[in-house]
Amino acid sequence: MAKLSTAYEGVESWGRELEGFMVRDQNPQHWKLLVFYYNPENPRLFVAKRTGIPFTVNFARPTAWVMTVPVVAGMVLAAIVNNR
Repeated sequence: MAKLSTAYEGVESWGRELEGFMVRDQNPQHWKLLVFYYNPENPRLFVAKRTGIPFTVNFARPTAWVMTVPVVAGMVLAAIVNNR
């Protein structure tokens, strides 16, 4: 019975951690154009979207820009090359 209670406690603590991760920030000041999350006070790079289950990035973090700029530049470059 001790193993079962230990396993349950582990799952319960993991659930609490997950709940903290899934907190949705509904403050409209943190959502630019209703879809871009920008909150310098939030240290997380990936945050839950306002609705639904996907995630978005916190554009207040420099890492978000380091990831986004090359992807957008690649898409623009692919569109230019494809139209020639």
